[in-house]
Amino acid sequence: MQLLSWMKLHLDLKQIARPVVQATWLFIGCFICQLIVLIVGVLSSSGTGYAAWIISASFLLLYAFFNAMLLLRTENIGVYISRSSYSYIGMVIATSLLAFGVSSITFGNAGSTKWIYIIITLCYTIFLVIVFLMRKIIEYAQRQDTEQKD
Repeated sequence: MQLLSWMKLHLDLKQIARPVVQATWLFIGCFICQLIVLIVGVLSSSGTGYAAWIISASFLLLYAFFNAMLLLRTENIGVYISRSSYSYIGMVIATSLLAFGVSSITFGNAGSTKWIYIIITLCYTIFLVIVFLMRKIIEYAQRQDTEQKD
């Protein structure tokens, strides 16, 4: 019960709109999922295989999507995009190291999952560009609307 009240206190929307906070929470979620995969792999004695890399890639995709959507809410676009990019790079490194630690499979030997990482990175860039352009179009339309009223 205490954990839930602590989470309610610390999970307000302004905090989650910060890219570093998003990356931190998603990394914690990724870590928990990796632990579950590790426990299941040890108990079944089949190993984790590529599941650790797929989970890491899934959390990168979640970060890319939610981070791009929260770009609409930010006030300073330039600062947000730079912090988002650095957080994304940190998330890629952290989740890759975590996946390597759980599966003992290097990034080079991860097979098609290394291409998944590349595609997710390209999608993240495209998400940011699309949302940035959407925001600029909305700002332009609002500016035109206020000019017509005056």
